[in-house]
Amino acid sequence: MAGKTALKRIALAAALAVAGGTWLAQRRTLPGPGPVQGPCALLLTSSALASGTPASAGALEALRAGATRYLWAWASERDERASLASILTGETAFVHRAESAGAPVPGALVTLAERAAEQGLATAALVAASREAAGPGSGLEQGFERYDAPAGACIARLRALLTGRDPAQHAGRAAARWLERQRGGFFLWLHLPQGREAAAAPALEALREQGRECLVVMAGARGAPDGVGPDDAALHTELWVRGPGTDPRSPASVATPVPLAAVAGTLSAHLGGNASALPSLAAPAHPVISGSLGAARSWIRVLDPHCSYTRNLADGSESLGKQCAPRDLDRARQHAREALAAAAARRAELGVALLDGGPDAELERQLRALGYVD
Repeated sequence: MAGKTALKRIALAAALAVAGGTWLAQRRTLPGPGPVQGPCALLLTSSALASGTPASAGALEALRAGATRYLWAWASERDERASLASILTGETAFVHRAESAGAPVPGALVTLAERAAEQGLATAALVAASREAAGPGSGLEQGFERYDAPAGACIARLRALLTGRDPAQHAGRAAARWLERQRGGFFLWLHLPQGREAAAAPALEALREQGRECLVVMAGARGAPDGVGPDDAALHTELWVRGPGTDPRSPASVATPVPLAAVAGTLSAHLGGNASALPSLAAPAHPVISGSLGAARSWIRVLDPHCSYTRNLADGSESLGKQCAPRDLDRARQHAREALAAAAARRAELGVALLDGGPDAELERQLRALGYVD
């Protein structure tokens, strides 16, 4: 009896093995998913990426080898949420007035994710850096079908203990898995902590394996972290743009000052199917404007290829860069006035005032004294 039972088990195992082999063979011959189609873009940002930071992973080196590097890329604000808001909306910090642990991105503004969704594209954001800047309620989540906000400290430590991966690695691998499932057009934003840009390698590798010709933009939300070094160190950051079909043997660099807010226009044009001018960013018609009307400090900075000018809007003090000539002062002041006037007009279009009544009363008084508002 025992012998018959053993023989039956052997026969059953053999039958299962044959059936399994047949199923695997059939599975290998099944047609794969249809061809990928539609515009696609990956926005890779770091909470702080100082100009001159070396590549730290093979995939990043490959990205930079075929990308256009903007040597003079400038954040709109040294505050992380404010800078990210400018990247995602294309507006200056004077318009959106978002601040970490403060005001969110206004719902009236249209984000890149919302524009992508209007085009029928899939959208996702995997954010591993700064819960204070990009957590729930920051307004940065507008338009994303999936928004993985940075976890709190306790959850992040537990996840690292269970998976053996830190938040940056977790986000990078999650981005790769999401990309592998996409067959149509998409917009993906991956935001990583300072110094952890290499965690984006799995996502970049997923694009390479799929053969997707996507627009890839890599930028620092700022140069040095907020409160570290002078304004130039905090605002001067890295920007790399690789367009579809870029030849990795022909890297390029651009020395014209470019605001990070201009990234939104480039991404929006690509996702809308207009790739004729990519990967180059249009040179700004006016000098690059940075600054904010924030609760902590209010200031404006004007940068053109010849001169930099900074004015403290709270007390009226101002400074010119060492390379500036005295005659540059009036021109810089005029650019500052025009920038604030443009911000006020844009805010009016959105149905909100440039200054917010009571909390801004003292700032409004000072701006009137400086001739910046009527």
